[in-house]
Amino acid sequence: MTSFDILNEPVRGLVPKDWFMGLSGIDRIRAWSSETLPGPPVTRLMGSRCTHVVPGSAVCVMAPTDMLAGPNGNVQYIPIAVDALNCAMLTSAGPDQSIKMLSMSIFNFRPARVGMGTILARARVVNASSLFAYAEVTVEDSEGRQLAHCGGQAALVALDPAPPPPSPFPRIEQPVWATPDPWQRPPGPKIETSLWDTTDGIKSLRALSSGSLRTPTLTLFGMQLQAIGDGHITATVPASPWFCGETRHVSPSLIANFINMACWFSGFTLHRAGNSFAGLDDHVRFFRQPVADGRPMRLEANSVRGDGDQFIHDAALYDADKNLVARGNVMAVMIDNKQRKRQQRRVAVRALSTILLTDIVDSTRAAGALGDKAWNALLEQHNDIARREIARCTGTVVKNTGDG
Repeated sequence: MTSFDILNEPVRGLVPKDWFMGLSGIDRIRAWSSETLPGPPVTRLMGSRCTHVVPGSAVCVMAPTDMLAGPNGNVQYIPIAVDALNCAMLTSAGPDQSIKMLSMSIFNFRPARVGMGTILARARVVNASSLFAYAEVTVEDSEGRQLAHCGGQAALVALDPAPPPPSPFPRIEQPVWATPDPWQRPPGPKIETSLWDTTDGIKSLRALSSGSLRTPTLTLFGMQLQAIGDGHITATVPASPWFCGETRHVSPSLIANFINMACWFSGFTLHRAGNSFAGLDDHVRFFRQPVADGRPMRLEANSVRGDGDQFIHDAALYDADKNLVARGNVMAVMIDNKQRKRQQRRVAVRALSTILLTDIVDSTRAAGALGDKAWNALLEQHNDIARREIARCTGTVVKNTGDG
């Protein structure tokens, strides 16, 4: 497969300086949620962000766009679940402490689809001590239906060496880019979901590996499928700087996501035309966070069929030095599509939006008084301020009409 352009672009977002870790955990999250500090690169890649935080609780949101859709059309919501868990547990961390994710379990109730509205993850700390924290999260769609329930455990780790003392810092404006963030872009070629009704999964995966088929999530994460056999796949994914969260390491949310993707790809090798998999639960255990140095990480996954239509998919992720990063599994059931009761997809017709209209007071007189050069400079200053505020709220510039 060819390399992917997204991860070769200059990284957007900001990995905080060392002094940032001298803040308490909740103050770090508040700096991001209030946008005093630009979000880390992974938030620019995926479009997820924390919108609300109080001691012991956090809320994260993510838009299920085409770029986040897997080969079966389902949107990956594990990253937002892990992000919400991490944010909630981070409120238990004091200055000079970090969160080290240890395990995550998620029970799936229904898939997330493109265009179904904002996905919401509400997390709360169930128990916290001086050493460990446990939190749970509910993942909901825009209609309030629960997609999944998740729990996770983390260790509270003292930073060594201790970071320098924090000092008051001014708001750092987010740059304005000429192109949308990766999660907002057109997905390009993708697998039609009807293909699974007519083609065995292993054939589709081999087409993905050769590049004759494409799917958005492989493009977004730079994942390349390699060895593909019945019940087995290997793949590589770069430890890209785009995957950084609070530190210059691959975010746990994406580590869990890569394990999940590998499990499903191994399961797809056993898929038969006319059937589909329903995921029941996912479990991931974390062993280390690899440095986001761009080197390839390796995924190995296997699937085994039990009695009847029950399957277990196992996967392991290794860093470039062959150290085990994480291991996990997915329990799934294969269903004959004829047995499914297809519900007609409802189209969202309501949305809460803000329309920003701006004007330069008495612009005709000002233009005549300033002259063309100074007036054009003032217009550019006005437009730059508007673009920054609109970008900060992930909005869209519709048009500039001049004196219209």
